[in-house]
Amino acid sequence: MNILLELFAIIVSVSGPHGADDHIASTTILMNDKNLSLNHMFMAENGTSLYLTGKNYIYHLDTVNDFHDLIEIDHVQTGPNDYANGKNKIDDVTNIVIPYDTNYLITCGSSYTFCHKRSLGNISVWTKGFEPSINNSAAVAFVTDFDNKEYLFVGSPHGNLQPETVYENIGISWFKDLSESMERLRFKKDDNLMMITETYVKGFAIDHHRLFFSIQRNKTDNSTHSRVANVCQKYTYFTYVDMELKCGDSNYMKTVAKTCFEGECLIVASFTQGEHSVVCTYLFSEIKSSLAVNVKRCNENTIQLPPEKYYYFNHPNNRACIKPHINITGVNSTDDLLCNEYKHLKDVIGDTALQMNASVRLKTRAVTALTLVSARGRVLALLGTAEGNIIKALVFPREEAEVLSWRAVVDSRHAVLPDMFVYGYKLYAFSENMVKQIELTECSQFSACDKCIESNDIFCGWCILDNRCTTTPQCLNSEWILAAGSASICPRINQTSPDEIRTDHSSELTLTLSHNLRIGLGLRCQFESLVDNKTILMNSSVSGVERADEVTVLCRSPDWTKLEHHVQGTSIVSVLLFTNVSSVAVMRGELTVFVCETFSRCGNCIFSRRTCKWCPLEGRCIKENNSCNRNESFVEIGKESKCPNVTNYTVSAPNVLNSSGVAHLAIEESNNITVKGLNFIETNGFASYHCSVKNSDLPGGEKHFKAKRINDTEIMCHIPKEGIPRNLDSTTSLHVDLQSKQLDGLSLQVVFYQCGSLIYPTNNCGQCESFKYYQPYLRCQWCNGQCIYAGKHCVTAETTCPEPVITKVYPLSAHINAVTPITVEGFNLGSHYNETINAVSVGNISCYNYTADVVNISTRITCKLGPSERETTENVTVNIRGNNPVVFEKHSFNFKIPRLIRIFPDYGPLSGGTNVTIYGEHLDTGWERKIKIGEQLCGLVTVPAFMKPTLAECKTVKSYSTIQTNASISMVFDNEAVEGINFTYVPDPVVWDIQPRKSFERGGRVLTVTGLNLLSVQSPKLRARTIDGNTTVEQPCSHRKAYDSENKLKENLTCRSPMFYPRGSSQRTKSSLEISGKMEVSFIMDDVDLVRNLPSNISELLYYPDPTLYNFTETLNFTQVIVIKGEHLNVAATAEDVQVLIDCEICNVTTLEHDRVICNAPTSAPKCNITGQTLFTIKVSIGFLTREVGQMVYEISDPMDIKLIVGVVAGVVLFLFVWLFSIGFKPIKKRLLRAQIQQERKGYEHKLDKMEGRYRNQCREEFAALQTAMVDLTSELEGGNVLFREFDDFACKTLLFAEGSLGLMSPPPITTSSIEKEMEQFKSLLKSRQFLLTFIRAIEKQNSFTIHDRSDVATYLMVINHDNMEFLTSILTDLLDALIDKNVAANTPKLLLRRSESVAEKLLTHWLSVCLYHYLKEHTGSVLFILYQAIKIQAMKGPLDYITSCAKYTLSEDKLFTETYQPKSLSLEVDHFHYIENQQKTINVVVLDCDTITQAKDKMLEILYKNAGYSQRPSVHATVLVEESDGTRRTLHDEDESSEKDGLWKKINTLQHYNVQDGVKMYLELNREHLTMSVNIKTATSPESFIIGGIRKSKPIVRTISGSNYWHLMKQHNKDEEVKLASDFFLPRLINTKGTLQEYIDDFYSKILHVPNDPPIIIKFLFDKLDSAANRCNITDPDVIHTWKCNSLLLRFWVNIIKNPEFVFDIHKPVIVDSCLSVIAQTLMDSCSTTESRLGPGSPSNKLLFAKEIPRYRKMVQEYFAEMKSRPAVSEQELNSFLTEKISQKISGKVYQSTALLEMFKFAKRYREKISAEMENEEAEHPGTSSSMSSKLQCIYMAMDEFQQ
Repeated sequence: MNILLELFAIIVSVSGPHGADDHIASTTILMNDKNLSLNHMFMAENGTSLYLTGKNYIYHLDTVNDFHDLIEIDHVQTGPNDYANGKNKIDDVTNIVIPYDTNYLITCGSSYTFCHKRSLGNISVWTKGFEPSINNSAAVAFVTDFDNKEYLFVGSPHGNLQPETVYENIGISWFKDLSESMERLRFKKDDNLMMITETYVKGFAIDHHRLFFSIQRNKTDNSTHSRVANVCQKYTYFTYVDMELKCGDSNYMKTVAKTCFEGECLIVASFTQGEHSVVCTYLFSEIKSSLAVNVKRCNENTIQLPPEKYYYFNHPNNRACIKPHINITGVNSTDDLLCNEYKHLKDVIGDTALQMNASVRLKTRAVTALTLVSARGRVLALLGTAEGNIIKALVFPREEAEVLSWRAVVDSRHAVLPDMFVYGYKLYAFSENMVKQIELTECSQFSACDKCIESNDIFCGWCILDNRCTTTPQCLNSEWILAAGSASICPRINQTSPDEIRTDHSSELTLTLSHNLRIGLGLRCQFESLVDNKTILMNSSVSGVERADEVTVLCRSPDWTKLEHHVQGTSIVSVLLFTNVSSVAVMRGELTVFVCETFSRCGNCIFSRRTCKWCPLEGRCIKENNSCNRNESFVEIGKESKCPNVTNYTVSAPNVLNSSGVAHLAIEESNNITVKGLNFIETNGFASYHCSVKNSDLPGGEKHFKAKRINDTEIMCHIPKEGIPRNLDSTTSLHVDLQSKQLDGLSLQVVFYQCGSLIYPTNNCGQCESFKYYQPYLRCQWCNGQCIYAGKHCVTAETTCPEPVITKVYPLSAHINAVTPITVEGFNLGSHYNETINAVSVGNISCYNYTADVVNISTRITCKLGPSERETTENVTVNIRGNNPVVFEKHSFNFKIPRLIRIFPDYGPLSGGTNVTIYGEHLDTGWERKIKIGEQLCGLVTVPAFMKPTLAECKTVKSYSTIQTNASISMVFDNEAVEGINFTYVPDPVVWDIQPRKSFERGGRVLTVTGLNLLSVQSPKLRARTIDGNTTVEQPCSHRKAYDSENKLKENLTCRSPMFYPRGSSQRTKSSLEISGKMEVSFIMDDVDLVRNLPSNISELLYYPDPTLYNFTETLNFTQVIVIKGEHLNVAATAEDVQVLIDCEICNVTTLEHDRVICNAPTSAPKCNITGQTLFTIKVSIGFLTREVGQMVYEISDPMDIKLIVGVVAGVVLFLFVWLFSIGFKPIKKRLLRAQIQQERKGYEHKLDKMEGRYRNQCREEFAALQTAMVDLTSELEGGNVLFREFDDFACKTLLFAEGSLGLMSPPPITTSSIEKEMEQFKSLLKSRQFLLTFIRAIEKQNSFTIHDRSDVATYLMVINHDNMEFLTSILTDLLDALIDKNVAANTPKLLLRRSESVAEKLLTHWLSVCLYHYLKEHTGSVLFILYQAIKIQAMKGPLDYITSCAKYTLSEDKLFTETYQPKSLSLEVDHFHYIENQQKTINVVVLDCDTITQAKDKMLEILYKNAGYSQRPSVHATVLVEESDGTRRTLHDEDESSEKDGLWKKINTLQHYNVQDGVKMYLELNREHLTMSVNIKTATSPESFIIGGIRKSKPIVRTISGSNYWHLMKQHNKDEEVKLASDFFLPRLINTKGTLQEYIDDFYSKILHVPNDPPIIIKFLFDKLDSAANRCNITDPDVIHTWKCNSLLLRFWVNIIKNPEFVFDIHKPVIVDSCLSVIAQTLMDSCSTTESRLGPGSPSNKLLFAKEIPRYRKMVQEYFAEMKSRPAVSEQELNSFLTEKISQKISGKVYQSTALLEMFKFAKRYREKISAEMENEEAEHPGTSSSMSSKLQCIYMAMDEFQQ
C-alpha cells in the first residue's frame, strides 16, 4: 500500500481525436504527486518492464498488463538523505541511467558518492556499480564492450555542475569493467576557457566508434555550437576527433537518436532555435567522412581555429595539429584516419563542419524528445514536443521526408522528456508527472485504400483481399501493399475494354487489373452510379466471370434500365470487382455509358466510337440504327460524315479587332459578320440559322439575330443598328445556332460599345480623341461636346478640345538641387503623348517627360522637374499644344532646403534594431525620401507619404563592425543627400546573470540583470515564456547604474518578474514550499540575438505559490513596531521586496521571516489625506501582490475630546438597554401563543415529525449524491468527439425549422421550361436591390401578411441568395436601417429586434446563424457540446421518469422529480456487434435498477456509439436487450404479460421488475424486424411522443392502442394516505444540479463572451452597424445600444443555439435536457438587462437559482460589448471576402432555389396590386427608377397567368 500513497496513480484508457482524422488509443498513468519530478525512463529489452527515475524514487512498472495491475508496480526510495553536516536533508535526483548487460541497470543519484548497479528483476537489490558517482545532469554515459571487456564511457561537460558534485573529470573518460581507470581526455577548467562544453546531448557506440554529441558555448559572445566527437577504440590506443554539426542554419542541437539497418547506421538529430525546430538525417558514413577530412586538415596544418579559444584539452605539451605533417597517403579508409596511431593526430579539434539540409521543419514546435523506428528501408522519427505532443515524421529516405498528420498527446502543455521507447506497435513516453503508452498505429481508422496509402505510415498497408488497412501480421493469405513509399498504389482496375458503351447494348468487358489476384478466387462484377446523391446498383447480366490470367478478368455488362433515364450525354459508371472472401469490392474502375438522345452537340453525338448519329435540322442525336424525320433523312450526320463546324469569323467593318482578336462593334451601327466553316448544310426551309450573343447583362442572358446560309462554307450574320440595347462592359460571346443548337467550332469574342460610356468624365474630349491613336478599333469622335460614334455625321466638328482642367498635383515640394518626379492629374490633358511632351512647368523650370504613359492619356502627365537651385514658391502650369496655358491655382509648389537637426537616441547596439527619430525641417519634401546610416538604408518606420515635416523615424540596420564606431545619418530627397548628424554603434549587450531567479506567482519581484554593455539599448524588455511555450509575457526593464567596491561603474538592468498562471490553479492545493512552475527568461534588446536565447543555468525562473498574509484581528492602536503575520513569506522574497504602507507613508521593513514581516511605523500620523484623520489603512505589497491587512489608530492628545466621546458612548449604551428591555415582551407573548396552537393541533404532530425526518434524510442523501456526481461527471466527459453537423445540415436545420419551410427540400411539384424561364426573370428582379426593397416594403404594409408569412419570406430570401451573400447582406443592412428609423420615430427604440414582427428581424436571425457557423465550429461550439453532454450525463445519473421526463437532477422546477425513490446502481457487461466499426464489442455500462428497458438500452448505445452522430446510430427501438444468466437467455421488454397492473393503469417494466443483478451479462442485439413492428408505448423521450396536460399541475396520461394508461416512477393516480413531501422540499435538488454544472455553464458563458484576437467579422460588422445607426439617430442613451446588441446577437443567435443544440450537433435532445437548456438560455437573457432585478420568495426558481451569478454575467456582457467596440472596424473588402469564401455557394444541394422562387412568387401574386401601386409611387417620386422593373413584373404576371389557365 505504500506505493499507492507515494505514487497515486489513476489509470484510464482514452481514445480521442488528436489530428484531423486521428483517434489515438493510449493508456495513461497520471502522477498526482508533483514531487516525483520524473527525469529518466528505461525499458527492458523484452519490453515487459519499464523503469522510471525521479526525485527520491525509482519505479518499476510491468507493461505486460498494460499498467492495469497496480500489484505489479515495484519501487525503491533513494532519498532524501542527510547532507554532509547532518543537519539538513537533501533530495536525491537520479542524473544518469545506464543499461548494463541484459539484467542490470546503473543509476547515479545526486546524493550519493557512487552509482548503484541494480537488478532489473528486483530494483531494490543493488551493489556498487561505479565510483565516484556521476552527479551532473548534463553528462552522458553508456556501456559498450571491447576486447571481451565492458567499458563505461562518460562525457562530462563544464556546464550544469552540481555544487556537491563528486565526479569532477571534465571531458571524456572511460573505465574498464566499471572500475579500472584508463587514459582520459581531460578538458581545461571553465575559468581557463573561452569555449566551454555546456552539455552533452547523447552518447552511444557504433562498432568501435564512440560518439558524443554536445553543445558548446562561446563565453565572449554567448553563441552556441553543436559538435560531434568520435573516440576510436579499434586498437589498444584511443584517438579523438570532433567537428561542428549543423542542420540548415540551425546549430543548437536538442536531441539525437540512431538506428541501424541494411548495413548502415542512421543518426537523426533535432535542432532548436527558440520555439522552432528542424530535424536532420546523417548517415554514419557521412559523419565519418567529414571527421576524416578534419584529420587530414590537421595533418596538413590547415585548421583555421584560434587555439586560445578552441583548444580545450588539459595537456598543453602534446597539442595536436602543430607538428610537421607526415605522409599518410597510404591511409585511405576513413576508419584508418579516425583510428590512426600518430600522436599529433590523436586529439583533433576540427574546423570543417558537416552541414545537412533540414529533412523536417516544425515552425511552431520545440522538439524535446526523439526516438526512431525503421521498417523496410524507411525510418520514422517520433518527435516529442515542449507542448506535450508526439509527432510522426518520415525522415528517411531523405527525398520523401515529411511531417505526417498523426498526433498524440502525452501531457498537454508539459514537455515530453528525452527517453522514449518503442516496443511492437506501442510507444512509451513520459513527462515530469505522466507516463503514457501510445498505440503507434491504428490502421483500421483508414477505411479507404487511398487514405491508407496517403497516411505514409510505415506500419500500415492495404490488405487486398480483406479490403482493409492493416499491419503486416494482420494480413493473412493476401497481397499487402505498404502505405509508405511513392511506388505504393491502391488496387484498381487499370483499363476497361471497351471503355464506352451505349445503355441499350450488352457487351463483354475485359478488365485489366493493377495487382495479381490468384487463380481460384471466386470473382463477380458489379456496376454502380451516383445519381442525385443516391447510388444505383446494377449486377452483371451474367453471373460469374472468366479469367484470362492473374491480371485479366472478363465480365458481362449489366442491364442499364435503372440508370438510362438519369444519363445526360455521358455518365461515368464505377465497375466493382468482388471476391468470394469479402463483401466489399477489392478493386474498382470506370466505364463510360452514353444515351444518344441526350447529346446536345453534334460533335459529342458522333464522337469516336459512339454508335449515334446527328439530325441537324431537328438539333437532336439518335441511335445509329434509327432515322431522322423524313424531311432531313438526306442530311443525317453519322460516323462517315462530319458535323457543321465554324472555323473563322470576318467582320464587315474594317479595323475592329484589337491585338487579342476581340472585335469591338459600335451599337450605333449595323454590322455584317461572315462566318466561315465546313459542312453548313442546306435546310430547305425546315430549319434556320441564327447568330446568338450571350451576355449576363442582356435580358434573358442571350439575344438572337438572323443568319443566312451562303453556301456549305459560309454563313452571313446581320446585327442591326442598336440591336444591342446598351453598352456591354464585358466581353461577349457570339456563335452560330442551327435550330437553337450551337454549331461546333469557334465563337467570336465581341465587345459592344457606346462611345459616350467609354470616357470619364463625359466632357473628357482628350480621352475620346486618344482612341484614334491608341485604340483605333474604337471608332469614336468628339462632336458638339460629346464623344460619339465616328460613323455618325457631325455637323459642328471641333478641331481642338476644350481647355485642360487640373485637379491634382503631387508632390507639391522639391529639394532645390534635386530632380523630382511630379504627377499632374485632371482631364483634357492632351489626346496624344506628343501633345504632353514638356507641357508641364513650375515657374520657369520645365518638367521633362520620362515615360510614355499611353494608358492614362488625357488624365495624367508624369514628368521630372529640374532643380531650382534656390528656395522659391512657384505655380504649376500645363500648356497643351493647341490650347492656352492653364495654371493650377489650388496649391503652389515650393522648392525647399531640408535640414537635419538632431537624432534620438544617438547610439544603439551593433546588431541594429534601434528605433531612432530624426528631428529637422522640411523632412516631407519631394517624391522619394530615404534615410541612410552610412551607406546602408535605414528601415523606415513611417510611410514616406505620411512623413511629418519636422520628424522622421527609422530602425537601424546591423553594423558589420565588431567595435564601437560612428555612422553618419543622412536623408536622401529624390537622390539628393542631406548630411547632418552622427549615430554611434556600441557593442551588443551580453547577459551574465539574473538574480534572484525565484518569484511568487503574482510576480513583480525586482530582478537584477548583470552583464556587459547593458546600457547600449534604450528600451530593453524582459520576455518570459512558460515551458510549454503557450504563454509569453513581456515586461519593460530599466537601467540602473551602480558602483562596485573598487568604485567601478556596473551596468545593470532591473526588471519585474511577470505573473505566472499555473495549470489547474483554480483547483490547486499545493504547499507554498513547492515549485508551482517555471518560466524561461530572455530579453528583447533591439535586434540583438544573443540575449534572446540564454543558457538554461541563468534563464530559468522558478515560481512558488503566493504567500498568505493574515488580517489583524482588531484595529491597532499606535505602536512603533508593527508585526504582520502570514505564511511562506520569505520563500521567494527578501525584506527589500516587501513594502508596507500606512496610508501613504512608508513603514520601514526591518525583518522578513517565514511567518512575519516587521516594520517601523512613522512616529506621527500620515499627513497626505484628510486633516485630523486618525484611522489609517495598512497595506502590504510583495511584488505585484498587494493586501490590506488592517488599520491603525494614531492617538489624539486632547483630554476634552476624550471625555466627550466617553459621555456620548455611555448615553448610547443606556438608551439601547432601555429599548431592548421594552421590546422583550413581544417574543414571550408569541411563544405562549405558539404553545397553544401546537396543543390544539396535536393530531398533526406525527405527520410533521415524519415529514421532517424524511426531509433530513433527503438532504443528507442529496449532499452525498452531489459529491459523487461531480467526480463521476468529470471522468465521463473525458474523450469523445464533438459531433458537429456539416454546414449544409446546419443551414437547413436553422433555415427550415418552421414546418412550412420543409417543402424547400423538394423540387417544385409541377414545372415546365416556360415556368422555369419566367422564374428566372423573377429571380433577376429579386436580384435588384431597389425592386426587392420595394417588394418587401409593399407586402409588409398589408394586414393579411402574418408573422408566419414574414418568417417564410426571410427563409426564401436566404435560399434564393445563398450563392450571393454580399447582396443579401446589403439588403439586410437597408432593412435594418428602415426598421431602426421606424422604432426611433415611434419613440420605442428599446423594442428594436426584441420581437420577430418584420422580415428584417427574421432575416437577421437566419443571417447570423448561417454566417456564424464557422465561428461556432472553430471557437465556441465545443464548450456548448460539453455543456450539453454534462447536462445529459447528470440527468441520467438519477431517476428519470420515462413518461413525464421529470428528473432528480435538473435545473428546471417544471421537470423536477418529486419522489424520494432511492435507485440502485447496476454495472452490466454488455456485448454488442458494433455495426459502424464492424466488430463485436464488450463494454461495462452503469445503469439504475429503476431504468426502463428502453432507458437502459439508450445508455448502452450512448457509450457504444459515443463518437458517432445520432443519425448514424441504430435506433433504440431497433435493438433488443437479452439477459444471459446460468446459461439461459431472456428478452427484456418495456411491456409484456408480467407488467404490474393497477386497474386501467399499467407500470412500465424496469430492470428491477426483471430482478436484474449487478454484474450480469447482457446482449444488445439488432432487431431485424423492427421496421414492421409497432412500438406500443410513446414517451416524452421519443420524437413522436404526446402527453396530455401539464407535467406539474395535472396527471399525465399516456394511452396506447391496448387502451391502458401507463406510469413509470411518478404514480400520480395513487390516492392513498401516505404523507408526501411538498414539491418545494425538493428544490435543493436544483441547487445540487447547478453546483455540478456550474463550471461548465461558466466555461460556456466565458467562451461566448470572450473577444478573440481576431474577432468574428460578422459580429464586429453588426455591432459597428448598430453603433453607426445610434449616432445617425442621435441616440445618446447607452442602454439603448446595449439593448440592440443584446437583442441582435445574444437573443437572436445564442439563445436560439442554446435551446436548439441539435441544429449544430448531430445529437438527440431529450426533453429533460431541453428544459435545463431553457433555464440557461433564460439566464443569458436576464444577464442582458442593464438594471438589477428585485428578487423575493415569489420569484421564479430559475431566477433565484442564478441570482448570484447574473450580476457577474451582466458585467461580462458589458465588457464583451466594450471590447468588441474597441477592435478595428471591418472593411467592406474583408466582409465581402469572408462572405464569398466562407458562406456563399455552401448550401446548394440540400434546398431548391426553384421551389423558393415559386413560393416567393405566390406572395408577389397575392399582393399583386399593392406591389404595383408601391412601384408606381416609387416611380412618381423618382422618375425612371421603377418603370422598367414594373413592366417586367407585369409580363411575368401575364405569362404565369396563361400557364395556370
